[in-house]
Amino acid sequence: MLRRALVCSLALSLGTASIAVAQVKLEYKHKEGRASGFTSTVKAQQVLTLGGMSIESTSEQVTSGTSKVGKRAADGTLPIAQTIDAMRIQIEAGGMTFTFDSADPNAKPALPQLAFVSDIIKALVGKQLTVVLDDKNQVKAVDGADKIADAAKDLDPMAQELLKPEQVADRYKQQFEKSQGNLPQILVREGETWEHTDEEPIGNGQTLTFRRRYEYKGTVEKNGRTLDKIAITALDVNYKMDPEAKSPLKPTKSELKIESSEGHMLFDRDAGELVERKEVDRIKGTIDFKANDQEIPGKLDLTYETVATRQNAK
Repeated sequence: MLRRALVCSLALSLGTASIAVAQVKLEYKHKEGRASGFTSTVKAQQVLTLGGMSIESTSEQVTSGTSKVGKRAADGTLPIAQTIDAMRIQIEAGGMTFTFDSADPNAKPALPQLAFVSDIIKALVGKQLTVVLDDKNQVKAVDGADKIADAAKDLDPMAQELLKPEQVADRYKQQFEKSQGNLPQILVREGETWEHTDEEPIGNGQTLTFRRRYEYKGTVEKNGRTLDKIAITALDVNYKMDPEAKSPLKPTKSELKIESSEGHMLFDRDAGELVERKEVDRIKGTIDFKANDQEIPGKLDLTYETVATRQNAK
């Protein structure tokens, strides 16, 4: 009897230990002095049908830069300096291709109306923005946006409008919080899921708000490193435009659905840092607009692809 009780107790203990080992804590860490490079690519293939007329366009934006974590101050604040080193944007629409590249900052676009894109790149590349975290690693401030605005003061008026200090600071704050808010607050084991909602700015005051499901898939080996893999699936999406956006078309109603979605994250648990994130979402549905008091029914078919990688983490 005693022997059987001991065996049962041992089995229960081993089972509990097995469960505990299988659970992992996924959290972002900001190790003082750590420097790394990052690259992000955003691609969009879009067919927008307005009043029965289809408009096809594609775009690709590639951004690379560096990030360095500073030293935590006595009040608990921690600065993280980020610099965009290069940016390239290519747009294809109406049978024409427009390329904007920080490697050729003085190139003039074929359409003068697009000059503001080149000016935005000029103002952003090479400038440092510093995200300041509080003692709980929440964003307290974003420093350096005023220098970007100063760099744009003699450029295209549209670029000046889009690079106002408060707008730049808000965008960087949102981007940082989005990148840090997608991990669960509790221990997880393989197969467990959680959800997170975030916004994707898509230009001209427009945003797509995604609700995504994340699933922990265990560990994988890549380039000699053991990484945690997390599957990502977009569940639904909502579209909106800032009422103050300078667009002749104002949306009145939208009903968009996720046609297909596939993605993943690779996370370095020891470093507490994202190594790779890839997603491809296809979105279809209707968007109705109004222009000069005229209702214009619309349809959207959009494939949205994002890739973000981090290199040389220390």
